[in-house]
Amino acid sequence: MKKSLFWLLVLLLSPVAVLVVITPMDSQKQYLFGLLSIGILFLMGFQ
Repeated sequence: MKKSLFWLLVLLLSPVAVLVVITPMDSQKQYLFGLLSIGILFLMGFQ
């Protein structure tokens, strides 16, 4: 169950990661994306 949830989360987040790599960001957006990704990794660690 946990492994399938992990892969579902990876599949959902991969387009977001591609979008972030393609679009240029200013420092404010980079800061927000960094906090968001740390939060997601933290949640994935708990599951």
